[in-house]
Amino acid sequence: MRHLGIIIGAAFLAALGAGAAAGQSVGNIANVEFRLDERVFTVMCALHVAGYNWELEKEAPDGARARIVRELEAAPVQASLREKLRDFYRVHNVELDTFAQGSKYGAFALLLGPPPEFALRDRDRLPGAAVSNLAGFEQLLRPFYKEARIRDLWVKWQAALGREQLGQHDAMKDAIHAAIEYSRVPAQLYLNRRLVLIPDLLNAPGILNAVHVEGTYYILASPARDWDRYRTFFVHEYVHLLLDPLLAPLAEDYDLSVELRRCLGARLVPAAVLDAPSRAVAESLVNAVQTAVMARLEPDRPAEGQRPDSPFQRYFREHLAPFPASGQPLTEFVAALLATSSPDALCAYPHDTPAPPAPPAPVAVPATPAPPDARATALREAEDLLKEGRTLEAEAKLQTVLAAHPDDASALFGMGQALYARGDWTGALGYYARTLEQPDLPVWIRGWSLVKTGHSLVRLNRIDEARRAYAKAAALTGDDRDAAAAARRALTSLDDED
Repeated sequence: MRHLGIIIGAAFLAALGAGAAAGQSVGNIANVEFRLDERVFTVMCALHVAGYNWELEKEAPDGARARIVRELEAAPVQASLREKLRDFYRVHNVELDTFAQGSKYGAFALLLGPPPEFALRDRDRLPGAAVSNLAGFEQLLRPFYKEARIRDLWVKWQAALGREQLGQHDAMKDAIHAAIEYSRVPAQLYLNRRLVLIPDLLNAPGILNAVHVEGTYYILASPARDWDRYRTFFVHEYVHLLLDPLLAPLAEDYDLSVELRRCLGARLVPAAVLDAPSRAVAESLVNAVQTAVMARLEPDRPAEGQRPDSPFQRYFREHLAPFPASGQPLTEFVAALLATSSPDALCAYPHDTPAPPAPPAPVAVPATPAPPDARATALREAEDLLKEGRTLEAEAKLQTVLAAHPDDASALFGMGQALYARGDWTGALGYYARTLEQPDLPVWIRGWSLVKTGHSLVRLNRIDEARRAYAKAAALTGDDRDAAAAARRALTSLDDED
């Protein structure tokens, strides 16, 4: 499972500063740091006591997470404090989505000073879309840290965290060395930027939570059976570290370009890309470089297709073709390339589009079972990817369906779910709205589209609109798969906050 969780902007910078715990590190690679972080450990311990249990039932009884949770259950934490933690978790789970909470609280941990005070740094600059509603949780951490004897637990489990680091280290090392070899940018503290990888024993396996801060790229990584599967993700983050300084000065020009918005509107891209065209340019460039690096690192691996958030990937892929023979550092080559990559140039360039599903093969003998429908297969595969948290891969599958069937309600709903899981509330709203426009919707799709619309509106602080969406869902009858009940709980939660 992979969760490319919360991406936090430059306003987050001052909140971290000296508050980042030094922790232990092993085998750091120049501007890449492997760190154990007691703040993350403490927050995740408190989160489990508060009620977070994403896929906990699937954990082996002798696994680290299950054992730590049992120790927390037996810890001498006062009942009143446990109740306060549960109340905080319930009230602040505005998404009503257990999966989303691990990433959200993990990012919040990076805002805190070291234990036992856990001082919240510069709370006036908290990023609204990510963690602002968690302010106040640090006040519960102070007594919890003492009563649950977290320091003793932290010391006890550092060896297991260290072992997890070793597995991460080898996969990260291979990925970064491949990126360095391709980019010809020396392994050094590049523009005071760094990538920090923090192991987290208290989340479900294989979740990677990326938290971008100006100058620092944090990855909170839960245990994985095969870390080599995640080398693509490590390469992606490292390429961002190298190229974001070149892209940042151009972001406003791209975002204000009418031409760029026009041509993006004509392509099948997530709604969030339409809201921030500079994101489409940045991800297209980063993914083009990532593909080139992975081709060297894993030459036998099939090349990835164009991602939905990278409509200009073909432009950059083809313009990067001369780079290996240029002898230049990647940063120098890309700076010159960006100088000529105007919105007009990007929009005029041919672009890849997802291929429509192949038609079913003819049935040679009547008794032979018909091949599976390509659309149904793609939807089923996308559903499985969403369950595993592999949202970007799910989006690619769903876009192939929408390319041939633009009004497919299941694909539209799936895209909403994928964007919602990645914290793209505005993008999710667009797809849920398109889903609700479709005729003859199953009751459960209508209900959950309304519920998730409400959740997204709450995250965007559009509370009155959220109430209206919840009210519509609460009034549904039939096979709603508990959507009406979820809507009623959400309305009660909003009433409690008032």
